[in-house]
Amino acid sequence: APYIKDNPKAATKTIKLLEREGLHLEGERKEELISINKEINELCNLFVKNVNNYTHTFVFQSSDLTGVSSSFINKNKKEDNTVVFDLSFPQIMPILITCSNRNVRQEVYTQLKHKGGLENIELSKKIFLLRNRKAKLLDFNSYSEFKLTGLKSLNYEIKNEISGIGSSQCSRWKI
Repeated sequence: APYIKDNPKAATKTIKLLEREGLHLEGERKEELISINKEINELCNLFVKNVNNYTHTFVFQSSDLTGVSSSFINKNKKEDNTVVFDLSFPQIMPILITCSNRNVRQEVYTQLKHKGGLENIELSKKIFLLRNRKAKLLDFNSYSEFKLTGLKSLNYEIKNEISGIGSSQCSRWKI
């Protein structure tokens, strides 16, 4: 209670943020929001788990890895003269940074972007749809609007941040 008495502006802002998250909802709408939040949380956890458990092994000829240090190549070289490494950052960063072979860098980067596999594409779609349902339940047109409104309510001066952007984009973002 001393916090509220000492800082009524902060207390009002906190209440508004809680209302924005659905504190004001009752009955079926409140239960649906709880269910949506729970499902989003579970799907996001599964997404992260898939990323963490995803494995991929690269096999290249040492001649394909021009520009990469000889210590990296020797450390990962197998008996058949191939260089084998995985998607861990200590393994791929020397390739992405120093390898002069664009095709090798592109292959490594593409695999990095797809870390988590095809299952995460489906999870992303489900998360996207649930976030939009949540936003509509909270009387927003979309999840993007919900997030941008959140930024405004936290007193970010979005207009000032994007003043260099054309007014057509500002109106498109409803700022």
